[in-house]
Amino acid sequence: MLYNYRGNSIVFYKLSFERHGKYAILIARLLPFISFDIVSYAAGLTSMSFWSFFIATGIGQLPATIIYSYVGGMLASGTKMMVFGLLTLFAVSILMLLIKKMYKEKNK
Repeated sequence: MLYNYRGNSIVFYKLSFERHGKYAILIARLLPFISFDIVSYAAGLTSMSFWSFFIATGIGQLPATIIYSYVGGMLASGTKMMVFGLLTLFAVSILMLLIKKMYKEKNK
């Protein structure tokens, strides 16, 4: 709850959040720079219903979850390819050193 020094503003903020709280939660969850903890604690201090909070949080987190999963999948597949390439390069380098050593020993 917000407190304004006029005294009766608490009632206005409380009623406003009861009516529009689910939209405030939804928008806060869509914005990545707003702390989830602060939003959750603030919602817990109001009389907002659990299901309104639950649905608004789920819908608000869905776009970020999809984006993070997509980017993580791209990074993971790129990492696998990079590791495979580095292991192949390492194996070819070792093979070349062994061939060079065998060639030098044969031509002594």
